[in-house]
Amino acid sequence: MTVRTLTAPDVCVAIGEARRRTGMTSRAIRFYEDMGLIRTGRNDRGLRRYDQGALDRLAYIGQARQAGLTIVQIADLLAVADRDGQARLVASTLDLYRARVVELQAQLEAVAASAAALGVSLEPQRPQLVALRA
Repeated sequence: MTVRTLTAPDVCVAIGEARRRTGMTSRAIRFYEDMGLIRTGRNDRGLRRYDQGALDRLAYIGQARQAGLTIVQIADLLAVADRDGQARLVASTLDLYRARVVELQAQLEAVAASAAALGVSLEPQRPQLVALRA
């Protein structure tokens, strides 16, 4: 999921364009706003407007969600970014991603052990070669 750069830093887009650029649903975008993960402006008609900062945060949220992080974890990471800057955000994100990989590896081992107990192999099956008779 990538976010295109806007043509000017002060340009804001409507929710439909934010949805298109992030691949998220409007509902998800509004949810993240309601949770305080992103901040949006409003135009003179009261419609939400998303600047590049909000789009960048949405892209980050999407990537973190795909990695399996919870909303609480993401909120904590974004608070680190708001408080300590991007470098600290990157370090904290990597730490959480590494912890998530350890969790996933443990789950994979547990599933493999359960399958083995049932007599099922999770290893990919290779086709048997059969000798052709002439």
